[in-house]
Formats: sequence, C-alpha cells, structure tokens
Amino acid sequence: MNLYSARNIRAALVFVFVASLSYIAVAQTAPASTETASQEVKMEKYVVTGSYIPAAADEAKALPVQVIDIPAMQATGVNTNVLDMLRKTIPQIQGGNNVGTENANISGAFTNGGSMVQLRNIDTLVLLDGKRMAPSAVAASGSAGTGIQFVDLNLIPLAAIERIEVLTDGASAVYGSDAVSGVINIILRKDFEGVEVGAHMAMTPKDTSGYLRERSIYAVAGGGNAKTHLMFTAEWTKQQPLWERDVSYDNPYYGTASYPGVISTSTGLFYRLAP
Repeated sequence: MNLYSARNIRAALVFVFVASLSYIAVAQTAPASTETASQEVKMEKYVVTGSYIPAAADEAKALPVQVIDIPAMQATGVNTNVLDMLRKTIPQIQGGNNVGTENANISGAFTNGGSMVQLRNIDTLVLLDGKRMAPSAVAASGSAGTGIQFVDLNLIPLAAIERIEVLTDGASAVYGSDAVSGVINIILRKDFEGVEVGAHMAMTPKDTSGYLRERSIYAVAGGGNAKTHLMFTAEWTKQQPLWERDVSYDNPYYGTASYPGVISTSTGLFYRLAP
C-alpha cells in the first residue's frame, strides 16, 4: 500500500464518521420540531347584514349595522306602528317620505296612508327575514305616476318582530339600486310558545289644541314540535285624524287665495270672510 492509498482510506473513514454523527443529531432533534408545531386557533364567526363577501374581524366591527331588539322597541313607547318605532330609534330615518300613517300623500305622489320608510329620504331596501318584500299595490293606483312604489310596513305587526337590523350605509353594489341609502332587515319571531295579548290607547287632552285618539289591540299565538312550528299574529289599529282646523296655532289660516272663505285683492292682500 502506497502513501496515496493510505490517505484516501483515512479520508473515507473520516467522512463516514462525520456522516454518522450528523444522522444521530438529526434523529435526536426531529421529535422536538414536531412537538413545537403551532396549534390551530379558532376564530369567532361574524355574520353581517349587507354584504355577501366574508369580511375580516376588524372590518366586520366597523360596518354601520344597528340592531333593534324587543327591549329597544319597548323603550320607544310605540306599540302600534313599525315606522313610528324606527323613527324614534334610527336618526337617519327622516324626511318627507317617512310620513307614514300621519299623512296619506307626500310631495311627489300618494301612499294612501301606507308606512313608507327611507333612510335619509333616499331609496332604502326593506327585507323580511333576509328576503325582498313585494311593493305595495298603491303603485298601481290613480293616474299614471301618482302611486309611489314602496314596501308598506303596516303589513307587519309590531308584536311579530323579534329584531330589526338596519344597515345605515349604501349597499347598492350588493342588493341593487333600491338599496342606495341602506337596508332594513326585519326578523320575525321564531319558536314562540304560548299566547300573548295586549292593548294600547293614547289620547290628547280635549282643549283648543285639537283632540287625537289612538287605539290598538294585538294577539300572538305559537306552538309546534321538533319538525314544525306555527305562529299566528293579528293586530287592529285605529287612529283618529287630527284636522288642521282643530289646531289652535293653525286656525284661522290665511295661506292662499284658494283657501275656503278667503278673498284676495289686486295688491296681493288676503281677507277672510266672517263665518
């Protein structure tokens, strides 16, 4: 054996020894890496009215969705009309198109006493349990263009509502042009058991400021089993009109020459004839 061959043999033995030590070190550290694997973290689920796109946790909290539950509805003191209750809860519900049962027409057309709701007086989508409601038949009444297309909230008894979710921002990208100002989602009561009956009566004093009375009666009954559940709701409401002539601060009225009993002159003055 020459010197060159001896060096090759020693180099091969050193390589085999180092490789063996590396294998032992890897084998000893492998279980430790398995034990330090990251554990699964379960995130809380967020369900938001107004978007079909899943949002991150921080984005979901920032969406302007207001939820009105039964205690919040009772705190308003309104027992008969959904629109009146919403007007006392959501500041964005304002304007001439939210006249409801207090007036049968608006500046543009007729509602026939129906409760039309609009956020910021702009088109607002009304949903019932997340589904679109059919517009009121008032849209087809009268001559062309006199009927407003809207969802009549008077069709939904206040006693049948579990909560109302109000998206106070535009959602036309998701729902369409009828949700330019926002979405109102009315959730009905589910799994109601038993019978509930209630009545409401309110009136103003009989004085020179006019006399107004409001009466309502409602009943809710529900029951079922594990497969089927039924709920029945009925409501009767009557509100006496408050005439302009019965209000002390608006009588007598000297508005225009077309008012009964008023005559005008060429100089623009108005005179009211004696009764």
